[in-house]
Amino acid sequence: FRNDRYTSYQFFKVWNLYKKNSSIKVEEAANQSLQKIKLSQNLSSYLSSKKDSIVIGVTSGVFDIWSLVNEKHQIFDVLLGNSCKPEIEYLVTPLFKKEIANLLREKGKHVVAIGDSMIDIPMLEAANQGYLVAHEKLNKAVESYLAGIVCTNIEQIFEVGVSYDLKKFCELEEV
Repeated sequence: FRNDRYTSYQFFKVWNLYKKNSSIKVEEAANQSLQKIKLSQNLSSYLSSKKDSIVIGVTSGVFDIWSLVNEKHQIFDVLLGNSCKPEIEYLVTPLFKKEIANLLREKGKHVVAIGDSMIDIPMLEAANQGYLVAHEKLNKAVESYLAGIVCTNIEQIFEVGVSYDLKKFCELEEV
């Protein structure tokens, strides 16, 4: 996964590893993960303040974990992610995330996307408003991407003492 840039084939390979585990083992691992996940209070507050919006969670991570997070915190109206079940329905890749944003925009919806890694960049660029979250430290692959582009419509949200260089604002193309 050089430079944090995943290909669809790499997602497929990871999914093949996930599906080899029994559903009981996946459930146990998801419950253990839930105990360690700390949601950003800023993000939780932001999402809960959007009363007139539909919040769609699209994770390239393990759906089973984020489903438990959603049961506990009630942050998503709809949740899409990579399942550990043996039957494949879809793989959430960077292109999948981008196409969700494009589809919603084509339907006349105003899309606000929030992400924190290179996997999210295509979706953030496709959204009407793309917000990048920096946690305790900056993501090196994201920094490298931002340094190499001419312009972006992505903004940073929730300043936490570290900031990306996002001065290269450009107009979003119509879909």
